Amino acid sequence: MGYALRDNVTFCLAGEKAVFLDLSAGRYLGLSQSDETLLKSLISSGAATSEEQDLSPGLLRLLVPSAGHGVEPFKLAMMPIRSLLDEDSVPAPFSRKIVAVYWLCTTKLALHYRPLQAHIDDIRKCKVQCSSGPFDIAMARALEDIRTMVTRHDQCLLRSLALVRWATSRGMALDLVFGVTARPFQAHCWVQHGNLVLNDSLDHVINFTPILAA
Repeated sequence: MGYALRDNVTFCLAGEKAVFLDLSAGRYLGLSQSDETLLKSLISSGAATSEEQDLSPGLLRLLVPSAGHGVEPFKLAMMPIRSLLDEDSVPAPFSRKIVAVYWLCTTKLALHYRPLQAHIDDIRKCKVQCSSGPFDIAMARALEDIRTMVTRHDQCLLRSLALVRWATSRGMALDLVFGVTARPFQAHCWVQHGNLVLNDSLDHVINFTPILAA
């Protein structure tokens, strides 16, 4: 019997530790040592070493029996190798900063009323119709220029989602990336265009193992 991840569940191996993200529940999950051992067996073989009923309740909430799929950790299509914040750039025009404030405010309101999964679903639907061409760097620069005035430093989801929503509204496709560390546990998110990080430093994001991208 093989297994596959349930819908809206993804995971990564942060070092030797498995970390799951259940979008439906909006939370990150860890495993016991015995469950991690079984999970690694599933990754390497694609089949369970025991019967379905021998899986723990924790794993049964994350996996479903499957004849045609394996259990694989998330892999980011393009790992970041550079950051916009590490490169010389001119400040964004004042008009762009005003628009950036608008997108931060509307995104903050949207996050209050709608779960993360709904935002991820929206991004994926919009990106189907977006262009894969050049991105207007001034948009990311504007959000960065106003960051210390409008948001706290740790509001990575608000700042990242605002940038992606702004870009998709103009037909530009960006990647919203989530990453984690295991010891100690930390979760973070940032925005990429190809291998370029747009709203964080490369030295910071490379400390996190990607677990989801939209």
